[in-house]
Amino acid sequence: MKKSKYFILNSNFDKIMESYIVTMATVVQPSTIKTYKQALKSFFSYITTQYPEIAHLSELKRSPHIEGWLSCLVANGLKPDSRRLRILHIKNFFNDK
Repeated sequence: MKKSKYFILNSNFDKIMESYIVTMATVVQPSTIKTYKQALKSFFSYITTQYPEIAHLSELKRSPHIEGWLSCLVANGLKPDSRRLRILHIKNFFNDK
């Protein structure tokens, strides 16, 4: 797997992500938490890097934000099963919010 160049999180998304992870850690296995962290970090890092003007979850749109992230996963060589898992975790995150 290629390393993503998207590692910067703004503090708002970082807080949201960490709060969600703490909550999820009470009901899922540590290995699942690891994959949730990977998915959320990948998504929020992409958003922060590509769309620095986005400051709140309510500003996100399917296109270009989510679809752009999906294209980035493909471009970075993430295998279909890994992409599917990240998509599932992001979907769960937004359904829980």
